Amino acid sequence: MDQHRLIDVVRRLAATPAPCEPIRSVAGPIQVVWSSGLHTLVSFSRVDVAEGAELALLTGTVLAADTGRAAVAHAPDGTFHAGFPGRLTPPPKCRRWARRREAERRAMDEVRDAAPEWLERLRDDGRVGRTEGDVAAILRRAGDG
Repeated sequence: MDQHRLIDVVRRLAATPAPCEPIRSVAGPIQVVWSSGLHTLVSFSRVDVAEGAELALLTGTVLAADTGRAAVAHAPDGTFHAGFPGRLTPPPKCRRWARRREAERRAMDEVRDAAPEWLERLRDDGRVGRTEGDVAAILRRAGDG
């Protein structure tokens, strides 16, 4: 995985609270970020499952989400969708944390190591689908959105 793409994701998401309306990114891996108030969805375009899991876990970590209650899907078009319960905004410490290179490197290393196990736990808990709609349905069914 390209570390610069991960850093870019951290910086953009830490600097911008999750909006009510979708925001589409024309550059970088973030395709869509939106919040219904009940859950927040982040989609990453043109990524494989492993990279999508790393990006999603990093996003959830930066936004202080309960990543254990996430739902994810890797769609046939190569888009990785991740949903987190609630409306997420970065705490102030994340805004400062995301700007420090050393902290970014540590976070990326931790996420890279933890992402495969995190994805496996979500699979075991029935929190992995195939489409964006599956993510919302899983969160609703679990009472998380």
